[in-house]
Amino acid sequence: MEVIFYGTRGSTPVSGRRFMGYGGNTTCIAIREGRQLMVVDCGTGMQDLQREEFNNGCYKKASFFITHLHWDHIQGIAFFAPFFSPEYSFQIFGEERYGNSMKEQIESIMQSPVFPVDAGAFQAEINFHTIECGVPISLGEVRVDTIRLNHPNICTGYRFTCHDKKVCVIADCEETDEKIQKFAQDCDLLIYDAQYTEEEYKSKKGWGHSTWETACEFAEKCRAGQLILTHHDPGRTDSMLHEMQEAAAGRFSQTLFAFDGMSVRL
Repeated sequence: MEVIFYGTRGSTPVSGRRFMGYGGNTTCIAIREGRQLMVVDCGTGMQDLQREEFNNGCYKKASFFITHLHWDHIQGIAFFAPFFSPEYSFQIFGEERYGNSMKEQIESIMQSPVFPVDAGAFQAEINFHTIECGVPISLGEVRVDTIRLNHPNICTGYRFTCHDKKVCVIADCEETDEKIQKFAQDCDLLIYDAQYTEEEYKSKKGWGHSTWETACEFAEKCRAGQLILTHHDPGRTDSMLHEMQEAAAGRFSQTLFAFDGMSVRL
């Protein structure tokens, strides 16, 4: 498996010279396994996903996995050109929220007055799947498991397993418990929310995000092979993230901070 980070920011995208090293797009993570492409979340990083994976004709289909519907995780949907082309075929997976299916949730973000074009303009073949947390999903040789995370408005964690390699995405999670630890146990790659520092978290409890210190402790407990921290606060500059990465590596040696365009092979 290969994991590519096309968006690594939380809350809002950012731009400018101080952010060029780590990038400014919001969450979008691609997982390649052979001819299969799986994508976790649809933030503004979907534009780079489109350029790298679709504009060159590499992929004509993909499976999208939605963690939740906060803006930084769905902003790219309405601007993803392949959704508007009959040449493509997609699957979109996600939990029911407040009685709304995955299809209804996607349609709701493309309605007037929020957006001028509704989901009826999509011309690609799109199959929506409203999933039940805890029920495995099979995609050829890839098994996808799910778990509920501690984040407002229902958030899903995903684990992708293929050929004994496991990638676990714990995005937007404030606190973990024994169930989440078991879910991530012995994963080869743990992708974890680290928007805050411990000091910042004191005034942001209940906002649904974790710290790099907590992430390192969790990675050690679940014996992760490698920890990649993401969902960077929009105010975090390259120099700040570099300093935090050095500190985090001192806590858990196999730690990196994700940047837009980063690629990891398992």
